[in-house]
Amino acid sequence: MELKLSINEELNPISIEKITSFIASIQKENGEIPWSAGGKTDPWDHVESAMGLSVGGFYTEARNAFDWLANTQLSDGSWWSETLDGKIVNSSKESNFSSYVAVGVFHHYLITRDMQFLKNDVGCSFAGHSVRY
Repeated sequence: MELKLSINEELNPISIEKITSFIASIQKENGEIPWSAGGKTDPWDHVESAMGLSVGGFYTEARNAFDWLANTQLSDGSWWSETLDGKIVNSSKESNFSSYVAVGVFHHYLITRDMQFLKNDVGCSFAGHSVRY
């Protein structure tokens, strides 16, 4: 799939396949998606990357990213602002992260129509809380 950002004929289109393959290549085995290879991770950008994986058809990788969010959510429903290799870099918590995770989960559902994802899997199991979309 090519995405044209301008009507200018000289503009090279962006390859969704190349972008999503790159995101998948830096995703860790535990589902975490850092900013770059060896870089930090924050929940907002992690969700952005998971959404990119969904757009590109990397559904398993996207679900793994949402699994990582569910597994790293704190008991109060928040996430650390930044981690690096599983260690807390910034211990602040941003309220907007929680709402953006819901956006990412719903985005994944809209693309895949995977009701199981919403009903019994990650979409409704964050920190043992019942979440309804």
